[in-house]
Amino acid sequence: MLKDGRKEFSKISREAGVSKDVIWQRYKKIKKKKIIVGATLQLHYASLGYNAVANFFVKFEPGKEDPVIRSVKKIRGIFSAGSMKNNSEIWVVATLKDIEEMEQIKQRIKELPFVLGLTTIVWMGLRSIIENLSVLSTNETLRETSAAEMQKGNNIARAAGKIDETDRQIIDKLSVNGRTSFRKIANELSISTDTVTRRYRNLKQQGIIKTVIQINPVKIGYIAEAFIDLSYVPQQNASDIVETLSKIPDVIKIIKTSGDFDLRLFVLIKNLEHIFTIQNKIAAILGVTKIKIVLQKTPPIIPFSRENISTF
Repeated sequence: MLKDGRKEFSKISREAGVSKDVIWQRYKKIKKKKIIVGATLQLHYASLGYNAVANFFVKFEPGKEDPVIRSVKKIRGIFSAGSMKNNSEIWVVATLKDIEEMEQIKQRIKELPFVLGLTTIVWMGLRSIIENLSVLSTNETLRETSAAEMQKGNNIARAAGKIDETDRQIIDKLSVNGRTSFRKIANELSISTDTVTRRYRNLKQQGIIKTVIQINPVKIGYIAEAFIDLSYVPQQNASDIVETLSKIPDVIKIIKTSGDFDLRLFVLIKNLEHIFTIQNKIAAILGVTKIKIVLQKTPPIIPFSRENISTF
């Protein structure tokens, strides 16, 4: 369900070789334990009129973290912000239509009370592999299927036509709860259930949306999240490096960035030995020249609502 948050229990039961009732009971049990905490959409932002995503790291006056986060979240274009747990910075992610909009958002952040400054990383592309958790199955068939589905979606998304207001309303509803029934959405939007079903399938087939369940990684043994920035020599094949990184269990997101580093990894960490193991695996990759690691407290929910869908 991390690959398809609306996947029917009957299909899961056939794949697992057990009854639909067993799957349903297991699903309820996992929800009761608050391992599964929701469902949302990942979005192909270029199809929605946004040409870039940027990551800001905002420095603030001591003791003013909470009011800064609250103020930042009110800025239009910001879709997530949170603590770095280092008492000096918060992270912010913004969707951007152009560079001018990025400069406007940066200026608004700088003008907020208690803000001392910020640094910016522009995302040039993203690979989301939330299903790449070591506590789950990570066999090669799963990886190959994920890569094939991602490429298919991207190819279609690049050729996708414009979406209209009805599409956007459906996206908004499913972003709050990706498993909301199509009948309920239809009633709220005063359209037919068939229309919602058809629109959803079209958006999904075009690679504009992907439904995923959201989990609490703390509940399954992850004590921290690592941001790992790395650089590699220009002569090295970037695609080969990304493919190698994507096969390291618990790497859940790979971002191509501009600036001092070439890639940023998001990695879920179980213990101190785990982070050293991952660091050694990355350092052993041919062409990697520089690594920087920052740890923060494990987020209580992954993925966040309306994250960018994989673009490479």
